[in-house]
Amino acid sequence: MDSEFDRCDLLRRQKFATFMSECVVAQTNLRTCSIGVIPTIIGAGVYVALHSYSSGQRLILMRSSMKGQALPLVFWVSLVTSLIILIFTIFQWPMVELLTPFLLLPMQGVLWLTYLVVVIWSVAHFYWNIHRWRVASLPLLVCIVLFGIVTLVPITQLWIRYNFVANKAVREDIVRKVFDGTLRPNVAHNSSLIALPADDSQVSMGGNEIVVEKHDGITYVFFFTFRGILDNYAGFIHVPDGGNPALFDDLDEADRTELVPFDEHWFYVSHH
Repeated sequence: MDSEFDRCDLLRRQKFATFMSECVVAQTNLRTCSIGVIPTIIGAGVYVALHSYSSGQRLILMRSSMKGQALPLVFWVSLVTSLIILIFTIFQWPMVELLTPFLLLPMQGVLWLTYLVVVIWSVAHFYWNIHRWRVASLPLLVCIVLFGIVTLVPITQLWIRYNFVANKAVREDIVRKVFDGTLRPNVAHNSSLIALPADDSQVSMGGNEIVVEKHDGITYVFFFTFRGILDNYAGFIHVPDGGNPALFDDLDEADRTELVPFDEHWFYVSHH
């Protein structure tokens, strides 16, 4: 029986080796690494699940106090992966300031591909250990909870609201300084930009610079919350009485602009 089991296990390993070789060939033929690496990562996840089944082991690291039952390795992997993704999602906008969009997007891709592998592993683990469904379902439950939080909880909207409330007083003080002439455009390559003093609070992403424009005698002051690539940006604009935020820069492009009244004299702007 052992020899039959060993032959089956060897056959699974050979099939996996063939599959991985095909993935490598496909990845070589593809121009973009980010596309070619997808089947390789998914294949690795499938292999881990198959190996855990074929070896007859549950891959246990720790024991829980839940009636002496053991928690499998996939549970801890799903828990750690989900926590990393959740933390990354919560702090992704502040992290843009450090990582730039060029690094943030690939990191998001890697995290979600890892999550997909863990989901495949969790489903396989549940299927092969359905007789102990309470413990076997925990890894999949963790993945479902993470997906529910990320998709149902308005994390970005909550962060925008927090950013506005936390920085409102400082921003209004800066607006007063712009109005009374204390702060004037001081960036050589752009006559609308004001680089705030180095000792000022970080109230505008992408270098702590604000944009000041005057239209029909009314001064508009814009603070970045996201300073993306080309003309992709978001932030808060201060609009005095009688002003129209659509007059600012390219915010008159209705199909590419989101304008949301946020507070008295304040609008949230997203342009893409």
